[in-house]
Amino acid sequence: MATATDAPALTTAEIVAGFRATHERRAPQINEWTAAQRLSQLHQDRAWETTGQLNFTALTRSFGYSGNRAAQMVQTWQAWSNIDATLLQKAVKTISFRKATHLVPLLKDRDLPRWLESAVQLSLKELMDVVQQHLSQQATQPKQVPAAPPAGAKNWQLPCPDPNFFVHLEHWRQLCFAGVHGQNVLLNGHSGSGKTELLDLTATALNRPCFVINFGATSEPRTALLGATHFNSSTGTWFAESAFLRAVQTPNTLVILDELSRCRPEAYNIILPLLDGQRTVAVDERSDSPVLELAAGVSFMATANIGLQYSGTEMLDHALLDRFSVVLEIGFPPAPREQQLLMVRTGVQPKMAEVLVKLANDQRSMAAEGTFLSPLSTRTLLAAAFQIARGIPIREAVQACMSARFSSEGGTASERSQFHVLTQKYLGAG
Repeated sequence: MATATDAPALTTAEIVAGFRATHERRAPQINEWTAAQRLSQLHQDRAWETTGQLNFTALTRSFGYSGNRAAQMVQTWQAWSNIDATLLQKAVKTISFRKATHLVPLLKDRDLPRWLESAVQLSLKELMDVVQQHLSQQATQPKQVPAAPPAGAKNWQLPCPDPNFFVHLEHWRQLCFAGVHGQNVLLNGHSGSGKTELLDLTATALNRPCFVINFGATSEPRTALLGATHFNSSTGTWFAESAFLRAVQTPNTLVILDELSRCRPEAYNIILPLLDGQRTVAVDERSDSPVLELAAGVSFMATANIGLQYSGTEMLDHALLDRFSVVLEIGFPPAPREQQLLMVRTGVQPKMAEVLVKLANDQRSMAAEGTFLSPLSTRTLLAAAFQIARGIPIREAVQACMSARFSSEGGTASERSQFHVLTQKYLGAG
């Protein structure tokens, strides 16, 4: 774990004992930078499993930290620990942790050293005002102006969703409205909850061309978004336009920005003008360096996994997030609909579908309490149901498709052991 405080390295037990001694006023108050680093270590080490607590929130409450405050401190420390070590050390020595919390949205700003100097000079209130003003200017210049809607969009009609896919009516209405009117939508939710499929179904229902760019699988974002320059000994240098660039020049295209939370910051300069009122993209790689305008009716719909449990994801830039007219939180389907989905998609018997969904919902509840790092997805249930429907014993299918996903670190206190105990409730000992 990254460190920049002068506090000595401690074991999990020593950290917990120190927090409790402070809470009981048997020891001096812990510096907030040090406290944040130690809370982050407790979170990483899943300390609640070895201290008899139900989850991280219960553990931190036992020594006086509310769940929200502890989570904020962990998130702030993790954000700061990913920057240049020299700057982190300077921040720890020169500004309060509360000031550092308000600087988190600017950690990727190229002027971070200047912001750090300002934070030293300004009061907390002055810093909050200056940062908020800066973020507001970023988010509102230029203001988003939706693309001209297609002809007849004022009298648009809501198409029927796919009967074999669950979506809340209000979510479906927002997606279709945005698609018809060329607006931008962000879907946030757990991996495997059907976000990308939902957007694909939206494009199909609206009879729109659809293009998907997956940022999780994009190592060179500029090449993927714009294209690449090539050389041929016969014809010389030439530019190959990307499929993404062709898509945004096609009228009424629904462009899916998949796994946007894995987007590298260097892609922001290309994406932001596309999403806001400019609706343009500069192609400097071409010899004539044109600035291309989006075709009429193009809308962008993105998926993201935003949260501590998603490794490899970026905290979405405030200016980027503000370019989306609508942000929807996508959860898992209600139990009866998820069971129906498993039966329709895989042919699994109703009883087996019911067991899988009950098992998953119990595990999801425990994940929400902190026992597991992430919940079982609908995608995982479909994989297990597919095997069971084709003759694989349910215990074997659960082991192969579910159990092996959980860490075995920690022995009897590990996630895998906890899940094994849970499976016995539905499958019996074996």
